[in-house]
Amino acid sequence: MNDMKKLFQRKELKERNDFETRKIIWFFLIAYSFTWLFWVSEAFATRGLLGSSILVDFLLSPYNPAAWGPFVSAILLTFWYQKGKGVIKLLKKGVDYKFAKKMVDPHFPPMPYDNWGRPLNGGAYKRKHP
Repeated sequence: MNDMKKLFQRKELKERNDFETRKIIWFFLIAYSFTWLFWVSEAFATRGLLGSSILVDFLLSPYNPAAWGPFVSAILLTFWYQKGKGVIKLLKKGVDYKFAKKMVDPHFPPMPYDNWGRPLNGGAYKRKHP
């Protein structure tokens, strides 16, 4: 009897792992499909294969939604498996209102160094006049 119980548990675990694997595969399929739909269209538009239209202007703009593929995939699959409450829970995970009350001053002081690590006030790099 104990062997049957272990066998059933293994079978249940395998089914759960298969279900999780299917969800991961669906996630990547949707994410890549969404992203590549817009990136391939953008490539065609760049080559002039789509002509000239508002769609081409949109695809060539910085507002091309191709980068949102993983987000769209997560929202769709969460809605598919957990409905609206799951989507709300997912979106709440992306925003954290419970941060420490110490806030960083948004008016950062100017950086005292330039891009190459040299002091902005001149220091040793100050040019000497003859």
